[in-house]
Amino acid sequence: MLKSIGAEVSLFIDPNRESIEKSKYLGATSVELHTGQYAIDYELGNHEDEYNKLVNAANLANSLALKVNAGHGLNYDNLVQILKLPHLNELNIGHAIIAESVFIGLDDAIRKRFEGDLGAINLNQFKQKLIDEIKNRRLAHRKETATETE
Repeated sequence: MLKSIGAEVSLFIDPNRESIEKSKYLGATSVELHTGQYAIDYELGNHEDEYNKLVNAANLANSLALKVNAGHGLNYDNLVQILKLPHLNELNIGHAIIAESVFIGLDDAIRKRFEGDLGAINLNQFKQKLIDEIKNRRLAHRKETATETE
């Protein structure tokens, strides 16, 4: 029903074959892979198996022409590897940033997250890098989808 009026339908799912295939069957246009178990395992120092599940899930979802989003339990420490997930369209880490911003302010919370990876940058530079990355990922996804339908 939502898809018939042009709304994108995204389902928040566990990163496994059954959930991805059901999402496609139900008419979703995207999935958000649940990264909660990865986050828990990261804290325990044993997250590679969960990360590999996420990689496999992202590849499968993309092969079914589903946009790949991810999120839950992500924070400043466990995010770096998640950013390397293939086909990642959107990442939800808002809770960690907003929680930190209560103590240090939003600009500094965002800056704190990205200084380690990108060097000290101002917020405008960060926003532009983020916008550019999103545009590049969306363009790449459109190209992949167009090639699959030809």
